[in-house]
Amino acid sequence: MKLYKKTVFHYGCSFAENIGGFSSDLFDGFEYINMGKQSSNNKLILETFKKNSTKDSISIIQWSSLTRPGDNNHSDNDNILYGLLDEWYVFIENAMEFANENNIKLIQYIGWAIWKDDELNDYHRNKLKSYNINWFSSSSQLDLWPSNCFQFQSPDKWSSIETKEGLFQWDVLQWGGMSEWIRENIDIYNRYMGKNIYGDFDVHPSKVATNEFTKQVLLPLLSE
Repeated sequence: MKLYKKTVFHYGCSFAENIGGFSSDLFDGFEYINMGKQSSNNKLILETFKKNSTKDSISIIQWSSLTRPGDNNHSDNDNILYGLLDEWYVFIENAMEFANENNIKLIQYIGWAIWKDDELNDYHRNKLKSYNINWFSSSSQLDLWPSNCFQFQSPDKWSSIETKEGLFQWDVLQWGGMSEWIRENIDIYNRYMGKNIYGDFDVHPSKVATNEFTKQVLLPLLSE
């Protein structure tokens, strides 16, 4: 007799797409469908989720940067970050409403920290806490790279300009995602893809880091 496997859809940008490439075999207890796509903006991620997810399934959404081309990226708010957060809240609430209407278990997280806690006011702190997003923090520590894929403050506000043996000192990050979980849990030399064939440093999570995030974070969340 063929056993029924729960369907899991996974959406996001390249951070999610690479989980499909590196870690899809780890979802052997599920019918795993990876729909992550490189450079996807949050509007496209939402639209892809609503177009493809089926009733009574599980959907994982990895939200991307707030400033990808294709999102509205404009607001009357004088604070750029607050305006972009307000736009993102609409996407999140739309996704949660769709999931509720279709009995979809929705798991949400972000790819990487984009703002620091001291950039927020209490309204936005409370708003962010009100959603069922899985946040990951990272402590003050050394890392190989001075910044995330994109953040609102310049890299020197996030890490030291001076390096220690080629490493950068990072501050505490509270509102983090996959990158912050990896920074906190994976050995410094196994965190990133590293230098590519062109000599550029690729800050996407390595296969080792991606597999550990999948095993230690995503799979337990699927079983809750």
